[in-house]
Formats: sequence, structure tokens, C-alpha cells
Amino acid sequence: MKSMKALQILSTLLTAALLASCASAPPANDSRKAAPQEGSRQIAIEGRLQVQNKEEKKTFTLTMAAVVVEPSNLRLDINGPFGKPLGKVVIRGDSMGLLVPQQKKAYIGAVSEHSFKPVLPMTLHPRALMSFLMGDVPRDWECVFEAPDKQVCVQKQLGLMLTRDPRPEMKKSKWRVEGEKFSLVFLPTDIKTNVQPKPDTFAMTIPDGYSRHKLP
Repeated sequence: MKSMKALQILSTLLTAALLASCASAPPANDSRKAAPQEGSRQIAIEGRLQVQNKEEKKTFTLTMAAVVVEPSNLRLDINGPFGKPLGKVVIRGDSMGLLVPQQKKAYIGAVSEHSFKPVLPMTLHPRALMSFLMGDVPRDWECVFEAPDKQVCVQKQLGLMLTRDPRPEMKKSKWRVEGEKFSLVFLPTDIKTNVQPKPDTFAMTIPDGYSRHKLP
């Protein structure tokens, strides 16, 4: 029950919308789009994710592993206690697939700030998440406070605020995203740059027995 609650609370949060609507998942064996472009950055990052539902006054701690290849590839695995899978996100170009193992549901669709709603409690565009993981600030966010050891940026349209330590040597420092109904704190525990993703890293295979749905 706690894992299911965590899944529901995760469902307003990493909200993202990323693709041009598609009827099926990205091909599992097509590795062409997974290959990084020359000069692009690649990063693999793991860490703890703390999600607070302000309305229910509950907090859940999860683990997250992400692989990002600029400009538009992302794989995100979210696990609950004891490594139990809660969600898997694959973004490749303008296509996004989302698996929810506990519900045996697969969501396919276009990228927007609502794409994560089936699994997370906040509105956040996946492109913004990719920027955060790369240590950047998304273009549609405005930084309202700058200091050597603290940066505060806001996304006024979505009512979100980001607080973090921007120093390059502090890559493993936590960053926090605040919304009206939730807060999200991410603490990186392992970061690898210039990674070489496997050909199937950004492939999405929908397991047998999963129902298919369109992303919000």
C-alpha cells in the first residue's frame, strides 16, 4: 500500500510532456537515435528522491537512476523500498514511453508538463528535468537570486521554484523544487560524465499483459 501511495504521489511531480503523439512505443532495437551527437554531453546519475505531498502531509523517499544524452534522450528509473520498480521513463527525440509496473500500464505520447502525471505529483516538463540533471537552468526559468553557493530560480507559469548550489565542485549537493502542492528534493549519490549508453538504453519494450494508454 505504501508503494502504491508513493506511486500516486509521484503522479503530479515529474510531470512532463515531450513528444509528438505516437500510437506505439519507440522501437526496441532501433539504436540510431540513441547514439549521442558529436559534441553532445552524456551523464549517468543516481540518487535519492524525496517527495512531499503537502496536501496529505506525507513524505516518500525513493531512488532514481537517470541517463541523459543531449539534446533529447532521457532514461529514468524510479524505485521504491528494497528496489521495487515504481516507474520507468524513456524519452527519445520527440517520443516518450512511461511504464507503471504496479498497474501494468504503459503510457505513450507527446511531451508536455503533464506527461509524468500518471506516476508523479507535480507539473514539470521533462526538458526541464534534463537541464537540472545536466547542471543547467531551463530557458523558461528565471533566476531571481544568485550567490556563489546558492541559486534560486522560478518558473512563474507553473508556480515552481528551484533552489540549489551552482558550484561545479558541488555536483553532489541536493537541489529542491517547490510547488504549491508538493516539494521534491533530489540528492545525487553517484555521477558519471561522458558515458557511452548501450544501444538499448533508450528503447522501450512493453511487457506482455500491460495495457496501453495515451499520455496526458
